Amino acid sequence: MLGIAANYKDHPIMLYENVVRVTINTGGVTGKLFGGHGGIVEYTEQSVIKLTKEDFAKKILFFEDIEAICDYEYLKWFFEQLGNRGWLQILNGVIIGRMKIGEKFDLLSESVKSVVSGRYGLYSLPIIYGVNFGHISPITIMPYGANARIIISGDTATFEITENIVE
Repeated sequence: MLGIAANYKDHPIMLYENVVRVTINTGGVTGKLFGGHGGIVEYTEQSVIKLTKEDFAKKILFFEDIEAICDYEYLKWFFEQLGNRGWLQILNGVIIGRMKIGEKFDLLSESVKSVVSGRYGLYSLPIIYGVNFGHISPITIMPYGANARIIISGDTATFEITENIVE
């Protein structure tokens, strides 16, 4: 924990270290940011929003969800759904947000690897975990459609938004 960042109506907002972990490592990629939570596959058939394969092509997918929902079985199911639809195979990279304070990613990482590498043979898809965005403190917003880059070298990962998104 890095400390108290702000105090909103006597409710402290805590900031936590942004610890990025590499789950599947290789090179560097660029792409436009696209993603959200598990609902992007859960509700596709029941929604007026119909996602297509082209929506995922050459994108960097960002994923996070609330702690109560996202366990290793849910994460495995999510990536299986992406793969079953052919969406996983055309992504340039994946960023998984940190969904639990003090979380160890071992089981979640194994769930992701069992699908991405084990089932679909995507050994070179760059995936990083632990980026502070979404429902975690600090609450950082990922800008849909912004150009971004993932660079992975050994155990070091860098994620950058490569364009000015605010004018």
